Amino acid sequence: MLIQTDLWEDGQAVLRLSGPLTRTAAIHALSEACDHLLAQGRSGIIVDLSTCGRVNLAGMAALVELAARRSDITLGYAGLPVAVQRKLRSTGLDRGLRIFDTPATAFATAEFRRHSLASTKAVVLCAGEGRRIAPLSEVVPKPMIDIAGQPVLARILQHLGQFGLRDVLVNPGHLGPQIPAYFRDHPLPGTSLFYSHEGQMQDGLWRARPIGSASSLKRLQSQNAAFESDFLVLCGDALIDLDLAALMRTHRDTGADITLAAQAVAPEKIQKYGIMETGAGGRVRKFIEKPRPGTTSSRLANTGIYVISPRVLDWLPDREGLDIACDLLPAVMDQGGRVQVHEEAFNWTDIGCGRDYAQAMHKVLSGALPGVRPMGREMRPGVWCAADAEVSRKARIDGPCYIGPGARIVGDVRLQDLSVIGAHAVVAGPTTLKDTLVMPETLIAPGVWAQHLVMHPNWAFDHRFAEHGVRNHAPVEGVHPLPSDRTLVRSTSRQQRRA
Repeated sequence: MLIQTDLWEDGQAVLRLSGPLTRTAAIHALSEACDHLLAQGRSGIIVDLSTCGRVNLAGMAALVELAARRSDITLGYAGLPVAVQRKLRSTGLDRGLRIFDTPATAFATAEFRRHSLASTKAVVLCAGEGRRIAPLSEVVPKPMIDIAGQPVLARILQHLGQFGLRDVLVNPGHLGPQIPAYFRDHPLPGTSLFYSHEGQMQDGLWRARPIGSASSLKRLQSQNAAFESDFLVLCGDALIDLDLAALMRTHRDTGADITLAAQAVAPEKIQKYGIMETGAGGRVRKFIEKPRPGTTSSRLANTGIYVISPRVLDWLPDREGLDIACDLLPAVMDQGGRVQVHEEAFNWTDIGCGRDYAQAMHKVLSGALPGVRPMGREMRPGVWCAADAEVSRKARIDGPCYIGPGARIVGDVRLQDLSVIGAHAVVAGPTTLKDTLVMPETLIAPGVWAQHLVMHPNWAFDHRFAEHGVRNHAPVEGVHPLPSDRTLVRSTSRQQRRA
């Protein structure tokens, strides 16, 4: 028996067997091959028997024993002869094996895909002030805005984890201390977060000092030698389901210096985005920042998701104020480098403004974003409650709605359409909320009627028209900060039921 090793994505590999597999002792050679791959960071391994001449009972025993021993890797088998599969089924041994038609079939599954970028680093950009989403960004940094029980950033990190991405660099800036504080209390298993703070504490207050997205990458490389190989860069304010392994594959197959994920947008929306004109093979020829309608035939928008080769950072000066789209991409093209488009249909939900925030919440609650679910349980279709939320028996709730951790619905409250009650908020009836989002730690007194609003004790705004930031909007009468003495809104156990 001969073993040939084929390397696939980062973290994935195939062991192709040729010749007869007729001895139990073959397990030693296969296990040594797995050890060698694991030492290279390859922990998703397929043993391909499609060119194996013959497999007898001893050979089958070796395959079963190998799978039983190697709990440290995700191991599967492909190309098993029909007779072998039949024999394994008849003995019940197939139940302990991962069996696929081909290696490609195996690597397309979630359990193997999570190994595909195991040695890749990612940078999630989080320093910006988020002016377009004000006043929400006056309370929390934009990446920490809650989406049905979890911050946007936590949901991004979970998506990265599906591809085996473990090492993630984050650059907190605006309200920066909130980010490490949250993940200290809510760690994500398998993810290591490294912080490059853009700001500092002065006189007990945090002073943000964002330096620019490209300058952040340059500083990480010049001061910390952070990148040894191609790395991912994402913005911390968008929910995505992009196949990151496919993005990396495009980058490597084309030999690009930078590959960016692009998505076609409606012609009437191109003025909101950076638009790219491309040539043969998807190579970018020209960038047009927020073009006027009719000035370009392209509808390919830059989504702010990149694979970047570290060599291009040498082409940037070491100074602050440099941006990826406005400075790094033009610098690469001026040097004759290749900027490549990866065009793929995927969900890209930007949380850029108040209207975007409400629309994103609606998508999540209505199930329109695959893989992004509200935290807690679904009491009935479209009505989600965190485990420790309390809801009065008198309340009437028509989904889609979400009631966050520690939130309390007291008395005769009606929630309709898209309504979200933030963590530890209290809504006391009689009150009616339609298509309204209540921020955490907010008390809604009896008698409030609200529709199409995002409400905080210090402000409120109509989310349907909040595209460019809302300033100095008066709060709704009857909406208050949650008092420190919460007995003021405590109800009896007979009035409440725990969600």
